[in-house]
Amino acid sequence: MKTFTINNELIFNELYKTYYDDLFGYLLSFSTNKIVIEDVIHDTFEQIWFKKEQIKIEHSVKNYLHKMAYNKLVDFHRLNNRLNLINSIRHLEEVPEIIETESYEITYKQLYNCLGVLPPKCKDVFVASKLEGMKYKEVASHMNISVKTVEGHMAKAYKILRSCVVC
Repeated sequence: MKTFTINNELIFNELYKTYYDDLFGYLLSFSTNKIVIEDVIHDTFEQIWFKKEQIKIEHSVKNYLHKMAYNKLVDFHRLNNRLNLINSIRHLEEVPEIIETESYEITYKQLYNCLGVLPPKCKDVFVASKLEGMKYKEVASHMNISVKTVEGHMAKAYKILRSCVVC
């Protein structure tokens, strides 16, 4: 098996020219924001350039680039979700908005206050899963707990939040 290395600027430039359009099309299947896609591709190639001595691609260059760009896009969306959450929480402290549901009205502030009622570990799991967008398996790995424990914390969180919001 041959190992591909990026050991000079000429190889890097050829890699960029060859795979830019392919990466753009690939990421377009996950996001419609072309500016974000361009930034992600730029960041991907920037990381490749700065870590060129350490990168040894043993399989498909295309697959390696796809995986790297996809992970950068996911990281971008996770960060963006966290920033949106922070902005929402800041907004909650200033102006409570009302959400109309089928049977009752609640405020974001009331829901936010109910999050404070959750036990600390349960709250961490709920925030990681629902507000940061992590999957149960990712939460379990990140917090060094089992997936079943994550499921238990989520069930407990939903039960507490339902009773808190209804009151």
